[in-house]
Amino acid sequence: MRVALIARRFDPDGGGTERDLVLTAQCLAEAGHHITVYTADARGLSNRWRGIQLAPRWPDGPFRPM
Repeated sequence: MRVALIARRFDPDGGGTERDLVLTAQCLAEAGHHITVYTADARGLSNRWRGIQLAPRWPDGPFRPM
């Protein structure tokens, strides 16, 4: 199965949420799934899954939900 993971920032050496994302990607890849990580801020990549850095869609400044 193809699985997309989305994170604002991706740093395999980070902690907290970033570490959870890495562990999730590793477990899914070991189960045979094809993983793609979409992020606005890639601080490190892995050969185990594909990473795609996207430009942020929000203008500079605080995000204000409608």
